[in-house]
Amino acid sequence: MICLIFCVRLCEGRQRSLYYNGRMSRKRLKKSARIGIGAVLITAAAAGGYLIFANQPEPEPEVIVTPEPTPEPTPEPTPTPVIKEDYEFSDEELFRLKQEYAEDYDIDSSLQGILVFQSGLIEEPVFQDSDNTYYLYHNWRTGEYRSWGSIAMDYENVFEEDQNSTIYGHYVYPERSADRTIMFTPLALLMNEENYEENRYLAMALRDEIIYYEIIRIYDCRLEDGEYIPEDLNYSVRNFEESYFDSYFQRVKEREFYDTGKEAEYTDRFLTLQTCIEGMHSDREIVVCRQIDRKPYPEEGEEE
Repeated sequence: MICLIFCVRLCEGRQRSLYYNGRMSRKRLKKSARIGIGAVLITAAAAGGYLIFANQPEPEPEVIVTPEPTPEPTPEPTPTPVIKEDYEFSDEELFRLKQEYAEDYDIDSSLQGILVFQSGLIEEPVFQDSDNTYYLYHNWRTGEYRSWGSIAMDYENVFEEDQNSTIYGHYVYPERSADRTIMFTPLALLMNEENYEENRYLAMALRDEIIYYEIIRIYDCRLEDGEYIPEDLNYSVRNFEESYFDSYFQRVKEREFYDTGKEAEYTDRFLTLQTCIEGMHSDREIVVCRQIDRKPYPEEGEEE
């Protein structure tokens, strides 16, 4: 606005100057007026443009959004490999034993478990009756009489509760069967120390779990008229009194075939296997096994 007033004043002053000096014609006066008016219009336009520009709101500052950094993908945790102990069976074997237990139980519900050596020395179902003779002289599948029978747990044992459970099986002489793998016949190999290490681990496969054992003693015991000789070798005792436990294992050391280097504690649980010894009618081979572990079967689909 100030610029516009200044231009008008300037034009008026110029016209007066030209007029009073007497040097301007009417034609020049008109020309001067047009110039002045043009200057006024230009100035006015410039001023208007300035005002329009000056009144424009200032643009808001641009907000620069910094993108969130892309998180690094979290690697899937590497599953910890399952490391089995020396005495454990493979998962494949465990699935097979579980299935075998189910099939055998469907045939005879007196089944107590499947006795199986890790080496394959023996694999037989174990049954229990109200006495110790029925299964020892009968085929568990058919119920028919058979001289070498089946494998039997002592009728007095409560396997899940007793500290010591005793299992009986026949030794079959070669003249009756050339197959030296029948029933408990293979236990004769354990009387030789060279066969111990390979066959030291065994188990009882149950419905939903497996109990692992390690052989700690192999010895002979004489039976005369059903009496143990000496009398403190009662290997079929169900639960040890502490005083008898000490005397029993001391007597066992005196009669063992060799020293396995394994010891027993009073709090241990045991499985005792009994069979005959060839050529020694009154003697029995006794294999004492100490429980070392108890585990459920793996779930189907699990990998080792």
